[in-house]
Amino acid sequence: MVGYVGKQGSNKLPQVGFRHILPYSLIFVVAPILTFAIGAWLDQIFHLPRFPRFPFNLCSGLSVFFFGLSIGIKSTRALYRLGRGLPWGELSQQAQSDQLVTTGLYACCRNPMTFGYSLLPCGMGLMFQSPGMAFLIPAMVFAVMIVWLKLWEEPNLQKRFGEAYLEYKRTTPFLIPRSKPLVLELLSPIFRLQQDAEVKRLTHYRLLSIAYLSVSLFGLCLLVVSLFSTPISLSSLTFWRQLTISCFGAICILGTIAGIYPSKCSSIKHFSSIRKNASQINRGNSDKKAIILSGHHPTCGTFSSHVILFRGKTYCAGCTGLVAGAIASLFGILLCFPAGLNISETGKLLLCLGSIGVACGLLQYELPVNKAMVHFLLNIMFVLGAFMLLISVSKVNNVGLNLFFLALTVYWIVARMMMSRFEHYKMCAYCGLASCSYSFH
Repeated sequence: MVGYVGKQGSNKLPQVGFRHILPYSLIFVVAPILTFAIGAWLDQIFHLPRFPRFPFNLCSGLSVFFFGLSIGIKSTRALYRLGRGLPWGELSQQAQSDQLVTTGLYACCRNPMTFGYSLLPCGMGLMFQSPGMAFLIPAMVFAVMIVWLKLWEEPNLQKRFGEAYLEYKRTTPFLIPRSKPLVLELLSPIFRLQQDAEVKRLTHYRLLSIAYLSVSLFGLCLLVVSLFSTPISLSSLTFWRQLTISCFGAICILGTIAGIYPSKCSSIKHFSSIRKNASQINRGNSDKKAIILSGHHPTCGTFSSHVILFRGKTYCAGCTGLVAGAIASLFGILLCFPAGLNISETGKLLLCLGSIGVACGLLQYELPVNKAMVHFLLNIMFVLGAFMLLISVSKVNNVGLNLFFLALTVYWIVARMMMSRFEHYKMCAYCGLASCSYSFH
């Protein structure tokens, strides 16, 4: 997927609708399920051995997976934010691009998104010790994408951009990126620490956000691998299982209360600073525009993608999604566990869907999403994904794994809150509204 941008001369980001989310759902939902199913089938057909051994499978698999994911997400963000375009611009006239982007990851190779996302099944295969998933499926994905790029995308780009694209094609590799520029680009946030104070501060928050996300995804992968390698117990619920389910229900109840009353429960200094600033300006005679808060978001318009309107009232899309997911999970606990749900046949599917739901919720601020309803749905997926993992954990007779899941759930919530906070800081810092009274410092 070559880096070309949308609407020359326009500074407006293209709107991301539900039809644009479909390709991402194929990558992060449908593709992992098919990868796991087809990989297991290939291993069985060709009698492939389990490889590599533990713990090398985790080290190599997580490294490849996060390496590919970072390339895919970074190139997608660059195309969206710098290029003002979408990877699948053909789906919408508004997202159609008309100018080449040749910097960043697109200077390393012409199709960094294809390269990055094609490494995801390889990482999954190494983690799950499946040679078919790790090597055969990526080879098939590369083959299909090369045919698509060569026969469809590149001729269209050449027709639209002419000599500029031909020159870019002559000087830039097709799919395999140059190693040194790639490493420098991926480490660029660290090098930016040498710049001015404001960039330093933003980079600091960006690195913290990456750290929270990395630890969260690493814990998720470790939980999934542990559940796959631990046999399911069909015995009745033990004390530890009951405790795990009760604690998860308590987390959902507390989360519901915090989501309904976010202003009273939040301890984020970012919004308390805004409130203090706003009250001071309303009492004074400042010529700057006073900040009006609706819920815990300013009404300046910058946060429009984080709020939803319902019957004339404004609600936080993230909090509302978390509340909806928590309520659905509580109903699920009441309906499933007293009835003794048997998941022996669907356990792996629930485990895959649950891990995908949690990952989508954690990755929502890394994707080019500027629709409040999409944030709402991703937060519902986040909580329901944790509930599906709870079902899998409850069927494993392992005290350590139960406690690890509870600790990880709490950490995911904290990480999601902190990444939301960093996103708000970044939005205010990049806003540039001269009449705004809020100081990022």
